[in-house]
Amino acid sequence: MIRPDYTLALYESLLDTALEAGYAFATIEDVLTGSEPDGPHVVLRHDVDRRPRNALLLARAEADRGITATYYFRTKTAAPDRLARVESMGHEVGYHYEDFVRAGGDHDRAHALFAENLASFREHATVRTVAGHGNLSRYTNIDLWDRGPSVSEYDLAGDACKSMDLHGTYAYRSDTDRRWGGTGGPETTPELIAELEAGEFDRIAVLAHPSRWTTGALEYVYQLGWDTAATSTKRAVAGTARIGTATAKIREATP
Repeated sequence: MIRPDYTLALYESLLDTALEAGYAFATIEDVLTGSEPDGPHVVLRHDVDRRPRNALLLARAEADRGITATYYFRTKTAAPDRLARVESMGHEVGYHYEDFVRAGGDHDRAHALFAENLASFREHATVRTVAGHGNLSRYTNIDLWDRGPSVSEYDLAGDACKSMDLHGTYAYRSDTDRRWGGTGGPETTPELIAELEAGEFDRIAVLAHPSRWTTGALEYVYQLGWDTAATSTKRAVAGTARIGTATAKIREATP
């Protein structure tokens, strides 16, 4: 029998355990501006890629506990009232940008799109940090910063994917592919909860995608299927890319 994971009830248990273990919480802006707590703390980030209604559920669960987190919205999940509501709960709202991919690698066009979208976000929320979205593409969104205006020129504290090294200073836990720790770390949410309860780390960064956290059986089955398919697709794309790279190297080495 499969024990359901990634439910809202388990997420609330994760939050309660962290608080009971003595962890404070911080946003990405806190870290980038040097305002994070001195003692044990969790940097809590959410990438709102799909199903933004779930983001409101997580935001409310956190706010009810006095917890602040960072929410990165894509343009397609960033309804004006949604941005304002999340910020009104005390959370940080940021822009989960895809402009370099959408511009086909054209830096000038990408910066024009970025500036336009950032201005639109700022009509409804205070945006001080951004994070590139991981599109399945030959382009990588954070390469936007290789040319053109810098992050600071947009009056931003930084890019969560470019301006900070959470992996080096924090224990990093992400629910990507439904495996919290990747190789050698906790795989299930109960295992992550146990890790927090034991207080194994003074600093831990947690990335949780709201679309993954469900409230009912049908929603759970749907999301499990979606995640499984998405993981298979990513692995197939990565495999194709490796084959392409190997083929190119063989051609270069062939007289």
